[in-house]
Parts: sequence; structure tokens; C-alpha cells
Amino acid sequence: MRATSAGSYTLASTVSLLVVAATFVALLGGTHPPDHTRDLVLVASAALFTLLNIPSALAIARREVAVPGSLLALLARVAFAAIALHFIHGISHEGRHDAWRACRTRIRLGGEERCAFLHLCANEAPLSAAERALLARRIRATPGCADP
Repeated sequence: MRATSAGSYTLASTVSLLVVAATFVALLGGTHPPDHTRDLVLVASAALFTLLNIPSALAIARREVAVPGSLLALLARVAFAAIALHFIHGISHEGRHDAWRACRTRIRLGGEERCAFLHLCANEAPLSAAERALLARRIRATPGCADP
């Protein structure tokens, strides 16, 4: 029974690292979501990482596994996740010098945007007249956002 328990802890721990890696690739490798969406994904990823590592932490606390090695592995996973997720949190696709490239797509998709990003689109993105009109409506609909 112990081998099965240790195997399931190892599997959950491995999956937790895959969650962090998938989050890293998804958010920095091409989706380039708004900062608010990025923050929600990071919270979900951190929560899932934590849930997947709880069985391992409980096994260490109950001394069902070799404590020094398992504790070191758990701490290494937590350190890796903390560094990776903190790094991802520091990347803003809205604050990049070429953030205007996402304006056309994001204006058409709708959803909540930060006023600063909408102003960036108004000032820097080459938009058609229809896109400019849509952008103006979105700016006026955003609470506390004045015309650029």
C-alpha cells in the first residue's frame, strides 16, 4: 500500500510542475492575454499547484515517506513554482512597446480593458474608422476613463 501511496504523491507532484510549465508556455508563448486575465490564470495555477502538492505535504507530515528527501523535493517544487509564477506576473503585455499590435483583436473581442490600454490603442494603433468608432464607444463605456 505504501508504494501505491508514494506513487500517487509522485504523480501529483509531477503534474503540479506540468501545471506551472503549461501556464508559463500558455501565457508567455503566444496567448498574450490582458493583465487582468493573466492574473486570474496565475491565481488558478497557483491554487491547482497547491492542491496537487497537499498530499505530498501530508505524507511528509505523517512520515509516510522519507522525510529529508521528500521535504527537499517539495521545497524545490515550491521554489520553482514561486519563481516561475512571479516571473510571469511581471510580464505585462499591455505595457510593452509594441502592445498596440493587439489593439485590433482586443477591441473586436470586447471585455474589460484598462483605460491606459484603451488610450494606448487610440494613440498608437493604426485603426480603421470603424475600429476607431468602436474604440471610442469602449472608452466611454469604461468607468473613469476620459477621452484620450
